[in-house]
Amino acid sequence: MNPKNHHYSGFYIHRDASSITPKLKKKLENRGCNSIFFHHSYNAPVVNIPSTVRMLEFGDDFDQPLDAIPDGVIFIKTGFKFNRPIDNLPLSLQSLILSSAFDQSIDFLPFHLEYLELGYNFNHPLYNLPIYLKTLVLHHSYNLPLDGLPPYLEKLVLGFTFNMPLELLPEGLKNLTCGFTFNQSLDYLPDSVEVLSLGFKFAHPITRFPANLVELVLG
Repeated sequence: MNPKNHHYSGFYIHRDASSITPKLKKKLENRGCNSIFFHHSYNAPVVNIPSTVRMLEFGDDFDQPLDAIPDGVIFIKTGFKFNRPIDNLPLSLQSLILSSAFDQSIDFLPFHLEYLELGYNFNHPLYNLPIYLKTLVLHHSYNLPLDGLPPYLEKLVLGFTFNMPLELLPEGLKNLTCGFTFNQSLDYLPDSVEVLSLGFKFAHPITRFPANLVELVLG
């Protein structure tokens, strides 16, 4: 789910604001507010989110638990400093973008999550990703094996440091981006891959291309 494809009636929470009050919650529900943006300095507990809200975007200083977000929210983006457990996110969530500081295990993500972006510091095993996940974006620090990725994954973006074998990727993967450091065999890529991007340090012989490959980007 890309929030840019949807119309949002938004509300901006200022840096000096306290948590959302029941009175403000009611007011926002009455006006049909479906997105809330928090100032980059906002760092108060997240409570009383209106039932009409579908999108939450937090600023860089925010680092509070996300345990009280109601079902109905489909998009969450955290800021630079967020680094809290995320075991109780709403079941309705479809897209999750986590901050640069985030480095927690993610064993209990919502079942219907389709888009997951993990930040600069994240480097934990990915054992229990949601089965219907379609896009996985990994940033700078991740460098662990990628065994058992969700079967419906279509797009995989690997970060700067990643340099692990890619031998058990999902059979329906269509778009694969490898980062700066990657230099491993590509002989076991699924034939479903249509777009393949390789980083600056890739120098491994390519003896086999996926049958459906239509675009190859080098360096």
